[in-house]
Amino acid sequence: MYKHIIFDLDHTLWDFEKNSEETLNELIIEHQLTKLYSIDPIDFIRVYRKTNKHLWNQYNKHQISKEDLRVQRFEIVLEHFSIRDAALSSVLDHEYISRCPEKGHMIEGAKEILDYLAPNYHLHILTNGFEATQDRKLKGAHIDHYFEQVITSETLGIQKPDSRIFDYMIRLAKAKKEECLMIGDNLHTDIIGARRAKIDHVFYNPLQINHDFKVNYQIRKLIELKEIL
Repeated sequence: MYKHIIFDLDHTLWDFEKNSEETLNELIIEHQLTKLYSIDPIDFIRVYRKTNKHLWNQYNKHQISKEDLRVQRFEIVLEHFSIRDAALSSVLDHEYISRCPEKGHMIEGAKEILDYLAPNYHLHILTNGFEATQDRKLKGAHIDHYFEQVITSETLGIQKPDSRIFDYMIRLAKAKKEECLMIGDNLHTDIIGARRAKIDHVFYNPLQINHDFKVNYQIRKLIELKEIL
């Protein structure tokens, strides 16, 4: 029934948490944050994750801009540790953005499932991530060759869950809605967006979070897609 498989990227194929943690640990060491400010690396990463998630939720709801997200992210984290240093915040942001997308850690089973799907399906990426970094992530993880279309919200100025970004992807792929299947980890952006666009969807739910959404399919591991496709 399905011919076109549309993936989200961060947290679905590309292991954002592992790649981010590796990058942050490098920055903590290089900028001597533990030595100069007595910062525990585990605490720093924990605060960063919480802050980044909050800011991305705001960005996805059009409450802040890309620039706000970039400027505020490390400022808020440093302020948590009573550090008010705009220059340091800017340097950390620049170096984080330069390095993190080059990391190649993938979600468990991602490469295997892409190898499984590629011979028989048209594969695409639909992401709210920023265009320049998403392209580098795909190349850094050596998976860019799998995908026929890579659509970012930044390119169109439209973010998931707006159905128009899904409709654009479908038109670009010259597909029919009934031939498409969206796979993502975010109920708000990926699943609601797919429902609004009237295409089937798979909620990738590795942490088995409880929810009341009616979904077409739900999986805990990507390899379970073999049971659907």
